[in-house]
Amino acid sequence: MERMQSVAIVTGGSKGLGKAIVEALHAAGFIVEAPLQEEVDVRSFESVHAWICDIYARRGHIDILVNNAGWAESPKLLEDTSEEDFDRCMDTNVKGVYNVLHAALPLMKKQKKGVIINIASRAGTRAHPTLSIYSASKFAVRGLTQAVARECSEAGRTVTCISVSPGGVNTDMRTMLFGKENSDRQQKPEVVAALIMQYLQGEMDAPNGSDVQIVDGIVTRITTLD
Repeated sequence: MERMQSVAIVTGGSKGLGKAIVEALHAAGFIVEAPLQEEVDVRSFESVHAWICDIYARRGHIDILVNNAGWAESPKLLEDTSEEDFDRCMDTNVKGVYNVLHAALPLMKKQKKGVIINIASRAGTRAHPTLSIYSASKFAVRGLTQAVARECSEAGRTVTCISVSPGGVNTDMRTMLFGKENSDRQQKPEVVAALIMQYLQGEMDAPNGSDVQIVDGIVTRITTLD
């Protein structure tokens, strides 16, 4: 009998780290669903639920979920940020993760399997000055991850949820925030994606609810719930 291909969902998969993750999943033989931002707005509860339901109806299962979509305000002191900065960052980075989890998690529980990876940031482990809103949003992503992991564990579910907190990554967003020279010194998104694939392929031990910190292309720390 032919083995059923695993289905992976990636938000924010059109560029940067998300694109590298999509390419790595494709190379490993996964079916990947990664819509463009104009196709699915993760900030919209209705849009996300319709998208997830469509995938489940077409594919019959969802095995991997990578919440990668994110946004950061331009570097500035907190008192110089705007309400618009706050709303856009929190709506994308926190509500976006919540929306996708809210839609996909019941389906994974129903099928009694699934792996969730929420992309946080090193700024969510130690706050970055002049990126106060972004840092707060990534701390929140780690909190969501831990809560969902505990909920799944306490219910005896075979659904796991971890976060990945990379240090600086050479992406367009990094270039926009800190300039090309700074961005070019950071780790490549393909290297971070390769380490994520190690976890998905069972080559890295990261317990449910843990946070995998990646700096300069190396896993520097894995924090656990206990």
